[in-house]
Amino acid sequence: MKQFEANKTQYINQPLSKLLQDIIKLQPQSLYTQIRGCNYDSQLYFTDVNKKFGSRFKINIVWKSSPFYESERINNLNELSNFKELEYVYKKYIIKNIEFNYNADFYISHNAAKAIKDDDPYIHLNTYLEKYKKDHLINRPFFDFICWAKPIQIKRLRNIFSKPKAAALQTEFIVVNPYYKNKKAKIIVDWDSPIPLNQIQEYKNKNGNRFSSNERNLFVDIIVKDIRIYRR
Repeated sequence: MKQFEANKTQYINQPLSKLLQDIIKLQPQSLYTQIRGCNYDSQLYFTDVNKKFGSRFKINIVWKSSPFYESERINNLNELSNFKELEYVYKKYIIKNIEFNYNADFYISHNAAKAIKDDDPYIHLNTYLEKYKKDHLINRPFFDFICWAKPIQIKRLRNIFSKPKAAALQTEFIVVNPYYKNKKAKIIVDWDSPIPLNQIQEYKNKNGNRFSSNERNLFVDIIVKDIRIYRR
């Protein structure tokens, strides 16, 4: 496995199937997937899930998140599972980072959602946004904000275009507290690079101003230049 570790960069941004094809003589047998920060993380073991672990060697994979927005949930989350039963699904997922651990413990790092102490999402987010955004949200993919803001949800959007209407320079998002949906706030995001109109128009025609799974897949990897919150 040392040779695969030395060449691990060739598996970054590639589906798991590429790695599985190369390590054909040593296939994973057990799998445990959980949320790790803003991404999904899988621990792949080479010992049968139904037997006592005889080896502490494992591969840790952090997945690129965008593919999971369609269903909002990766399969068999927080369950120790038989890898072969799930290989047909996992082999399509894209690797964001990979770690080879030769003497590693099994770990669980479930992240509980932040408690919403106030039913007003403006108060909930604005309490922390200014001191947090400089180091963690600015010059980062929009996905990082979506993750940080949970359980607050984005429901609607409105793109603010350049003149002539060729690209979106900003986007206005309406967010709600999922437990008090009549309480809303407005988020305005300045994008690092303008979003071409042709990328946006298809989703606009299909979904109007609703923020659906398709819009999430469009916006999650776009870099944030600045972000502000307002009452609504």
